[in-house]
Amino acid sequence: MMERLRRRWSDGPAKVLAVIFRWLRRRPAERTKMEDLRPWSDGSAKVLAVVLHGWGGSPDRMKDVIEVTQSAFKSEGVDVYAPKLPYANRLRSVRAEKIITDLLDAIDCIIAEHETYERIVLIGFSLGGIFARRLFLIAAGNPPGFQLESPFEPAHSRTWAPQVERLVTISAFNRGWQVTGRTDWYSSFILNLLGLIGHLSPDDWRPTLFDARLGAPFTVQTRLHWLAYRRWHADIRDNKITDSDLKLPVSRTKDPILVQLVGRQDSFTSPLDLVDIAVDGQNPSSPHRRYFYIEMPNTDHEHAIALVGATGLNRQKLFTDALTQPPLALSTIASDPSLLADDIPQSDPSVTDVVFIMHGIRDDGFWTHHIAKVVREQAANAPGIRARTPSYGYFAMLPFVLPWIRRQKVEWLMEQYVGTTAQFPSADFSYVGHSNGTYLAARALRDYAAVRFKHVFFAGSVVKRDYNWLNLLLNERIKKLHNVPAAADWVVALLPKSVERWKKIDLGGAGFDGFDQAGKHPHITQPTLFANGKHSAAITESQWEHIARFIVHGTVPPALPSTDFVKSRARWLVPLAKSHLGLPGLVLIFGILIPVLLAMPLFRYAMGVGPAWPLDDLNGWEAIALTFVFMGYFLLLKFIVTRV
Repeated sequence: MMERLRRRWSDGPAKVLAVIFRWLRRRPAERTKMEDLRPWSDGSAKVLAVVLHGWGGSPDRMKDVIEVTQSAFKSEGVDVYAPKLPYANRLRSVRAEKIITDLLDAIDCIIAEHETYERIVLIGFSLGGIFARRLFLIAAGNPPGFQLESPFEPAHSRTWAPQVERLVTISAFNRGWQVTGRTDWYSSFILNLLGLIGHLSPDDWRPTLFDARLGAPFTVQTRLHWLAYRRWHADIRDNKITDSDLKLPVSRTKDPILVQLVGRQDSFTSPLDLVDIAVDGQNPSSPHRRYFYIEMPNTDHEHAIALVGATGLNRQKLFTDALTQPPLALSTIASDPSLLADDIPQSDPSVTDVVFIMHGIRDDGFWTHHIAKVVREQAANAPGIRARTPSYGYFAMLPFVLPWIRRQKVEWLMEQYVGTTAQFPSADFSYVGHSNGTYLAARALRDYAAVRFKHVFFAGSVVKRDYNWLNLLLNERIKKLHNVPAAADWVVALLPKSVERWKKIDLGGAGFDGFDQAGKHPHITQPTLFANGKHSAAITESQWEHIARFIVHGTVPPALPSTDFVKSRARWLVPLAKSHLGLPGLVLIFGILIPVLLAMPLFRYAMGVGPAWPLDDLNGWEAIALTFVFMGYFLLLKFIVTRV
């Protein structure tokens, strides 16, 4: 590798970078499935243990875990399948879904050649713990009503899934990882660097760990899938499932025990990210308890898999118990994970409908509480309706333009979605969105296959005109959409609409032009008139009752009162919108021209090229004035970034 770099150095930095990226993305030598299988040395094994290492790890790093597993099942015999996964190279960019499907195929091959297994145990450390859970879920089959991601759609349920007796995870961050102000400096540096690489790289160049961040599609889908699976089997125990549904493959699987081992000194991420309290934090006293949270004293993230020596003996015993003890015995050593949190929302199956009301850019979102109040008033005779008005804070225009910042807001919304799904297990969700709030819902419906909304109301939409609502409607992921364009919405007309023709940018002008598919189905509606006003014209006080009736009853909002709607858009704005110069023009002026003009005198002065006006001949007052010009420009930039 170093010799190739030396040869390429004379060709320039670009060639060097190309060599580095090719090396990082190189494919390891192909291995057969049986090379990673460690067969039992004394006859046929009755247990298959699948051991998945952590990010940047390897099967060798899992040596203690493998040896203790072999010892724990020595009376039955155990084969251990411990593959080296692509993310052993921390920057490998193999997607999580691809790793899961490859693992399924590998286990299929092992099962086909070894028909003596009576049970299967899945073990995962750190990132491997997340993969172990999703591996089982895909193998088990799909609970009715849950929508898998497209890479998993060809996958089928496995005949060996009913043999999976339990999952044991060690230091797994079940909610996903995130960087907070309380993260230790080393983890913060590594995760921030990884996030930067992931957000700025093309999709197929993002490291695998990027898929496991808090709110990421793979993480959210895994959590929702696990929640749906657990609820399905709870309904089976309660005899709520019909005979026809009981014939589904998912019904024939077990509801396996999940044991989560977490080090008390683990600072890789928050304990509330390691433990998915919303999904797994069920009543510890339940007679059907299937989740057990066990803490390992004096243990950090990396040493959680060190199970030998004086410091590892206690961890070894806890891990052995996690592998072998029945639920009643596990209850005596497990603790209640809900005690980690300050407050846990109580599950309420009586709630039938929940509406999210989301504000947009350059907006504190106070109006959302007023619409929520009107929704609650409309639902006075239907106490099963709840309104939610969470806020992601003031969101200025410049951060909104940056795609990775927009994605972070979508991930934030999905975290709200999972928590609300856990709290209200019987509820349908509806959505009211304005400005960036419309983007959050549209992007969530595109990237998160399990997300569904009943009634969707958009105002000041920044979504592309050609968004495919018909597909969502036909797949029952939405039931009704109503979009209201505004006649003088210059925010949408000049900014998101100006980049609508760029395929790589997922913004558009539906809040000014409307959606192309409006009217092509009775449940995709849009008024023939335009809201009389600017960006917020469709969410003014006169429209609150109409919005509430649409959300609660599905009644299409009328274009009333007549003074609030006009037949055509602002004449001066239409040609400007069609020019598509808004956002590109702002970038040209504020991002290139003004900085160049301000920097030119400094450049000329530093290089000694020609007269260095205005720096050479400035008197004191002129120098002070120029200083204030520079200061004013940077203060203006700060204001634009944070408030405009």
